[in-house]
Amino acid sequence: VAVSKPSGLLVHNSAYAGPKERSLRGLLGEHLGRRVFPVNRIDRGCSGVVLFARETEHVAAWQARLADPGSEKLYLALVRGRLDQPAEVDSPVPDEDGRPHEAQSVVVPLGVSTVDRCSLVGVRLLTGRLHQARRHLRHLGHAVLGDSTYGNSVVNREYLARYGLGRLALHAAELRLIPPGQSQPVLLRADLPEDLAAVLRQLFPRT
Repeated sequence: VAVSKPSGLLVHNSAYAGPKERSLRGLLGEHLGRRVFPVNRIDRGCSGVVLFARETEHVAAWQARLADPGSEKLYLALVRGRLDQPAEVDSPVPDEDGRPHEAQSVVVPLGVSTVDRCSLVGVRLLTGRLHQARRHLRHLGHAVLGDSTYGNSVVNREYLARYGLGRLALHAAELRLIPPGQSQPVLLRADLPEDLAAVLRQLFPRT
């Protein structure tokens, strides 16, 4: 089951996430009338594609396909500064326990705003690590706007006041993978939500 998650909602509850609250997993389980099991996860502040398995024994097979080099994970991000050249990032990312893991991303510029000092970029994750897109964009010196962990709080407040950006400007736009037991890939796409699209219309008025 593929779902487009809104910003601000947990994918599922865990000890790492904190106190138990309403989650996408819980809401989807109520809607379907059965338990579901997350295959991938995106940050609370991030919106976009999340994939669930209907049976727990199917999770590992789906995750293996998602980790295959032929799969694609594409994010859209609004970042601070002028980023107008493609970049490849190969920089380790620590997990929840602080252990580093290899991580690679490809960043492609999509547009530079004529209104403010920011850029829209696509980020293709070649691996799937904790906060990978956010960490790698900060590594390039272009933190995601609205990022309270890796960004600049003063800049984030300015964008909230000027453009109404009250969320992390990161969207998991596409997942492309070959499902277990099949030979042809499927493309799962989540449209840009209005809370982020409204901000982009102000910053990129001609596109």
